[in-house]
Amino acid sequence: HDNHQKGRRIGLPFFCLLFFGQPDSMNTFVLRTAGMASDTALLFSSDPAGDFAAWRGDRETLAVVDEGARRATAKSHRDFWRQVEKGACVSVAGGERVKNWKTVHAIHAAAAKCGLTRHGHILAIGGGATLDAAGFAAATWMRGIPALYVPTTLLAMVDASVGGKTAINTSEGKNMVGAFHAPRAVLCTPAFLQTLSRVQVLAGFAEMAKHALLLSREEFRRLAEQGDPAKWLLGDPQAALDAIRDTVRWK
Repeated sequence: HDNHQKGRRIGLPFFCLLFFGQPDSMNTFVLRTAGMASDTALLFSSDPAGDFAAWRGDRETLAVVDEGARRATAKSHRDFWRQVEKGACVSVAGGERVKNWKTVHAIHAAAAKCGLTRHGHILAIGGGATLDAAGFAAATWMRGIPALYVPTTLLAMVDASVGGKTAINTSEGKNMVGAFHAPRAVLCTPAFLQTLSRVQVLAGFAEMAKHALLLSREEFRRLAEQGDPAKWLLGDPQAALDAIRDTVRWK
């Protein structure tokens, strides 16, 4: 949900993210990005199947599904995917190769087919590249409709889902065409981390460590003292949720 009235607008540099107001619960807070029209409500959930239906609510949505993420989580999160498939869906390949005009056209074509209006939402489920492409599709469908994100990789949780940067690649270079379009809401759950490889976990942890280092020496030391990130991030869901939430707030 949106909490536009909880914090007053103040002058901040573009891209500055502000934690403001009081959380609605222990696992929900709102980010305000200066220069953008809407805030981002983040829900940190340990039960994606149980929370997804209430989180999506009665919103009109088109789900853009990363096929790689679906395959990796199909058995472990069967109930979650059943909830997703109750609405309109379009599948994309996932990975960096998805960030192209062909994908955006496919999303727009699916939006037209299901009759997605200006009151609708593009719901992106997958890794960072899928969120980038779907977010750009949302920014350009009917001159811009809200995006909802369910990141399924650690890197997407602490990077692509925050800040509103969307883009696709062209023959001229990476991220050459895009828009700043902050998601209206993000459902973030460490439950998806169990399906990631060690390399994928470390890629996300590197982003977390970067922001801890930029914040303070003490925060970086505290994160480093946790030990092997692949072990504690996968072995302790609450510690993982807290670390992801802290990184998003820092960023």
